[in-house]
Amino acid sequence: MDGIWTVGPLIIKQAWLVLAFLFVVGFLLSSQLVKDPKRPQVAKEVYWNSIVYFFLAYQLSSLFVYPMIAIVDPIAVLAMPSGTNEWLIAWGVIAIYVFWKTRKEHIRRDTVFLPILVTYLVLETIYFSFYPFRSDGNPVSFYQTIVNLILLFLFYFQQQKSVSAQLIVIRLAILYGLLNGMLSLILQVRMFDAAVPSWFYFLICFIGLVSSKKIRPSEGTINRNTKKGLFTLFLLIGINGWGSLGFLDEAMLKQGSKETLQIAVGQTAPEFVLHSLEGKEISLSDFKGQRVMINFWATWCPPCRAEMPDMEKFHTNYDVVLLAVNGTNTEGSRDHVKEFVSNLHLTFPVLLDEHGKIASLYQIGPMPTSLFIDKNGIITDIHIGAMNEEMMVRKLQATNDS
Repeated sequence: MDGIWTVGPLIIKQAWLVLAFLFVVGFLLSSQLVKDPKRPQVAKEVYWNSIVYFFLAYQLSSLFVYPMIAIVDPIAVLAMPSGTNEWLIAWGVIAIYVFWKTRKEHIRRDTVFLPILVTYLVLETIYFSFYPFRSDGNPVSFYQTIVNLILLFLFYFQQQKSVSAQLIVIRLAILYGLLNGMLSLILQVRMFDAAVPSWFYFLICFIGLVSSKKIRPSEGTINRNTKKGLFTLFLLIGINGWGSLGFLDEAMLKQGSKETLQIAVGQTAPEFVLHSLEGKEISLSDFKGQRVMINFWATWCPPCRAEMPDMEKFHTNYDVVLLAVNGTNTEGSRDHVKEFVSNLHLTFPVLLDEHGKIASLYQIGPMPTSLFIDKNGIITDIHIGAMNEEMMVRKLQATNDS
């Protein structure tokens, strides 16, 4: 697979490095928007600590979301991609930390929450520019990007009118929560890649409304930064346009790749025949007319082990055929695979690729790699790395849109 580096069991996507670079750019842009020499140094420290604690909580909270697995195999759990629950926990951690720290240091909360909110809007706008998504055929990420840009321009113009920082952050919170909450009642919106429930957006709006009763408009105006702020916003729009054009070019390349690549989205999934752990002969064509997920995995692979419980739930709760193709040629023995499957009480078919021929046929590099196939046998998605149930459901829904 192009754009992938492997270091032992680790998977490094080149897209992640690009995203990291874009986030650095996002932090630089947001710092220009909220630049205020009068802001206390301790407020700046709380802001950066909040960013760090958010990412740590988001990554490590999987240990609490999957407690039973964490006890048995903590490394596998840490390899699991974080989802909605981890996202909500991370926001809870950052809110508690900021409230506690600002109270302890006797600083205004808006000096921390406003930079956090503006930074979030900038980063999410950049993220959606390069990682757009659709729901039920609607370009939801585009709608959310428009909302974010409107809020950022609103912030800029209020800043020029010397509106208090406290009033600005309250208005932004109310509008952000209300607009995205209403949109979430119609479509599945996201905060970055996390599908957040509607109540969370309305909670943000509610907190903003409650906070407005305690407002002191005369306090905490922030410095005007006219030229740099306006330049930053237009630069953000430019990045958004660049990312959107890149996405369109990638889509055209994928469409053109149908004739040149054996394995690609939009191509027919190659037929194969393998034996299951029970010795039954199973072929892909046995499931013609059904939606299929093919997962290439191995017991020695921590991300593979991490996603197995969610794969079982996905297999049980949704109308999909799940075929787990084990790289048996990389395993110690077939009995080891059988013991692993038995210990996790997996009920979906586990197929044995004893010579690695099917992995080679599907051009599999890092594991796990999953392919989603629609009822016509067309590949609708190829995902490298572990997935949770939430991500699997989204991939499955995309087969309905194709």
